Amino acid sequence: MIKRIKKGYFTVIIDVYYNLNFFKKSVESIINQNYKKIELVIINNGANSEITKYINFIKKKNNFIKVLNYKKNIFSNDDPEQRFQICYNDALKISNCEYIYYQAYDDCISRDYLSRMSKLLKNENCVSASGMLLKINQYDEVTQNEKIGKFKNTRARFIHGGTITLDMWFNKHSFSYSSNILHFAFKRKALEKVGGFHRAIEQLVYLFILPQGMSGYDEKAFFYYREHPSQLNVMTDNTGYIATKDIFSLTRKNKQLLEQIWSNYPESVLKKVIG
Repeated sequence: MIKRIKKGYFTVIIDVYYNLNFFKKSVESIINQNYKKIELVIINNGANSEITKYINFIKKKNNFIKVLNYKKNIFSNDDPEQRFQICYNDALKISNCEYIYYQAYDDCISRDYLSRMSKLLKNENCVSASGMLLKINQYDEVTQNEKIGKFKNTRARFIHGGTITLDMWFNKHSFSYSSNILHFAFKRKALEKVGGFHRAIEQLVYLFILPQGMSGYDEKAFFYYREHPSQLNVMTDNTGYIATKDIFSLTRKNKQLLEQIWSNYPESVLKKVIG
């Protein structure tokens, strides 16, 4: 049976295991969006009874929420990103929207974030879109000046996504406030072209999704990136996890697609990317 894709709709995916307080704020930032063409898929990744109870409560109140329940937490220090390959692809199977946006349980977005992303993604050449990244702490205090972010970001409203990848990977960081992998929304077809989500999530976005076309940007759409002591990426960094095998798995499996996506760039650039 062919899945009917809902044009102009977002599938928003959030997975949660701990920290109900941050999770509530993250979910509420989605529920309170002024853009209503949304389905929210919550991945209950082995969370405790308190979080599970809250998930069941908001699901009853909102008919656009779907829930995937896992009895056991899909995580290990040896394979911390396996949830993307397992849980997020399960979420993709039960979703049917044109646009995909995934959000960490501890981050938030401004009330008009998805509305602004939708306007960018309506451009037929636009594959991905993002807003302005603002850092917040565990007390919801913005810890960086918005004006500094605007000043440091030099990108136009639309640029080729591959330009962002090259800028990030070759240490220019001209777009660092508008190109964190966590706040990109993108078209479903771009994700499906590479076979769905993968453990090597950063390389998936930068190598395979962004370079498929133009990337839009709206500096008035705010993504609030929360920094706190129990951040998962902080804990995995402390273990020395590098994910080399995951990166090789992604790139070797899709080597032909990688070359095809980057074919418009000079051969010297392609060699650097594949290298």
